[in-house]
Amino acid sequence: AMSLPFDRCVPAMLDLIHQDVFGEASVIKEVQNVEKRLVKEAMGSKSLDSLEIIARSILFKPSLVSIPATEPYPGFFHASPVHALVTPLLERLRDPDVAPSTIGKVKDCLNRIALGFSHNTSATYKEVLPFVFGTVSPFVYGNSSSLSKDGDDDLENSDD
Repeated sequence: AMSLPFDRCVPAMLDLIHQDVFGEASVIKEVQNVEKRLVKEAMGSKSLDSLEIIARSILFKPSLVSIPATEPYPGFFHASPVHALVTPLLERLRDPDVAPSTIGKVKDCLNRIALGFSHNTSATYKEVLPFVFGTVSPFVYGNSSSLSKDGDDDLENSDD
């Protein structure tokens, strides 16, 4: 079920998904949602389903460095398809002027990716836990470059 050729296609698929969820297509859908609230099918997007399926199907090895056959997601280099899924979403949250609607969309996307990862047969605790820590810690502790060997002194000298 897991194949590296599939993994190499992830950035291209994500480009389309991000256009659907965050781009002009999303704005058009939001306007149509107001007009068509009674028709649930018209309001739906398969992009979240696609994120979950991709997360379930890729080889979950964030430590595996792969060289993409095509141009990576613009502005980002991804060491693995796992990073390709998560990094662009987290980068949207780093914008100080991020809109609440964007935060909600990112949350929905990350929830579906997490659900997919939970059903991914290649995901092991040895890979998942360090990935989660590395992904979440910059948002908890600040810039990851501040978590150097000297960072422990800052924690020990704090009043908390």
